[in-house]
Amino acid sequence: MDTGSLRFILVALALIGLLIAALRLVKTRRGSLSAFTVLHYLPMGPRRGIAAVKVYNNEVLILGVTPQSIQLLRTYSAEEIGETGADAGKPVSFGDLLGRFSA
Repeated sequence: MDTGSLRFILVALALIGLLIAALRLVKTRRGSLSAFTVLHYLPMGPRRGIAAVKVYNNEVLILGVTPQSIQLLRTYSAEEIGETGADAGKPVSFGDLLGRFSA
């Protein structure tokens, strides 16, 4: 092997290593920037329940979950659930969340 071939192989290996490192970085960041966060889950029987899921735009979706389907029951904005101002980010129990709207 001459010097040119050896240099080509080393550059190719370096580029492949950089590509692998970049893909791992993207995968790691994607996992930490999830578009959905399960706030609460209330079991209603075997493999059935109601879930409160916060989506990327700060809406909270109330979902009915069964083994066969997921149904949207209600959507709340951040203002409706009190996620603005001083209460933003504080944990809220599922019962309290549903109790605000049962009147």
